[in-house]
Amino acid sequence: MTERRTGEELWRRRRLEQAGFVLAEGPEGENLWREPGTGRLLPESRVEELVRQQEERELREAGWEPEEVEGVRYWRNPNSGYLYPRQAAHDLESGEDEGGGASGRGSSHGADRPADGEPHRQPNES
Repeated sequence: MTERRTGEELWRRRRLEQAGFVLAEGPEGENLWREPGTGRLLPESRVEELVRQQEERELREAGWEPEEVEGVRYWRNPNSGYLYPRQAAHDLESGEDEGGGASGRGSSHGADRPADGEPHRQPNES
């Protein structure tokens, strides 16, 4: 019987692969991820944490600021002031949205809106 994957599982796998990790079979037949550069085999939970840390580091370096809203962390776009979930913010910044990045590393198409087309929150009025 083949294992059926949900859209979320496929999306998460694609995200880890884009970060350079390669799915591999562990010594006991388990699914592990091979770390780029070191070749270490890591469990998916550790790889997800490493990818999260890397994405947050890249967002901070590009001028994005984290902001908590009702217990949920969002990232403020330095150009538009809109808030985005981390993955959407990283996709915009890295140009993986629709061909452009929000900081000039490509076209800024889509930089003022998340993937669903509506800002999650209006910019601050300061």
